[in-house]
Amino acid sequence: MDNNKTIYNVIKKSIADYGQPVAISKNTDSNIDYDKKAIVKYKNQAVQNSNMFIELQDQYEFIMLDKVKYNHYIYWNNAYYKIVSIDNTTEGVYKVYTKFNNVIEKHTYTININNTNSINIKVGQTVKLDCICTKDGEIDQNPTITYISDNINIISVVENGVVKAITEGSTIINVFYNGVKDSININVEKADEFSINCNDIQLDVGSTIQLKAICMKNGIEVKDPTCNYTIADSSIVTISENGDVNGFKEGSTTISIYWEGITKTINVKVNKVAQIDYIIEGVDKFKQKTQATFTISPMIDNSRLEVDPIDIQCDTVKVIGQSNGTITLLGQPVYSDSEFTLYAYVGDKKVASKIAIVSKR
Repeated sequence: MDNNKTIYNVIKKSIADYGQPVAISKNTDSNIDYDKKAIVKYKNQAVQNSNMFIELQDQYEFIMLDKVKYNHYIYWNNAYYKIVSIDNTTEGVYKVYTKFNNVIEKHTYTININNTNSINIKVGQTVKLDCICTKDGEIDQNPTITYISDNINIISVVENGVVKAITEGSTIINVFYNGVKDSININVEKADEFSINCNDIQLDVGSTIQLKAICMKNGIEVKDPTCNYTIADSSIVTISENGDVNGFKEGSTTISIYWEGITKTINVKVNKVAQIDYIIEGVDKFKQKTQATFTISPMIDNSRLEVDPIDIQCDTVKVIGQSNGTITLLGQPVYSDSEFTLYAYVGDKKVASKIAIVSKR
């Protein structure tokens, strides 16, 4: 068997059986994670006070299988050792010679979660953990924080301290910063259930109808919900913020209603308005100093009858009473038979009729 291979296997087994935990670091101010193992030789006693390690010119040899670089550090037994030389004559094995680092200042780190001790959120919601990190009493403006969930099936870490509720339950989020940690308990509750009920609508060209959406939260109707709307074809209908739908032209389209993250889409049909011929019903003449009543036929809401303003000014006729689609007039005294014009207004339609006032002759 190849001699180098034999030596490698022996050292590998020795490290596995007797190796001590170490960490490799670029500097003396790094997160420490004992993720390596090495055989440590020539260990001497080092002196430590409350704030710093003091150099004793001690040197140590670390035999390991992990590749290292000059001037980096090995962290072992709560101290940093600077790499001064490397022997890798045996393939895959590194004999690392180090010197106990000169005075190494020990920093004090803290991390605190400002969201209180516990958070309640619902399934599907997210929350950002507000962490304050300090180094030697000063706030670290750009800390490197690690977030770990005790149960990723309940709470998962999205990014940058944002956590998301997955299922109902409780778990703990641990946050780590330079070897210190803080924790917070998060309770996940059942998500609210939302629904929108709304029927399809029909209206005529030129008419308006109120869209009536019933919004439910956990089975209870919500009064005055704030909904948003979109229309597939706004050339057929428009809709106001209050849900008033106006028919513009004949055709069909859809309206989508948005509320609390859910959507309800309804069908809208706009019908062509049938042509209706309106007439003014009443006498075609009446005597002066007598009354006559006129109406629009067929009767429709928001219609009106009005006398030509010129005839009012000429004192030919006087309006006695007026209501929707109806007017009562009094013939004024005239010296000879006279005519006046009566107009009927229905929507955008206008109908005129000539009425005679008969004198006493």
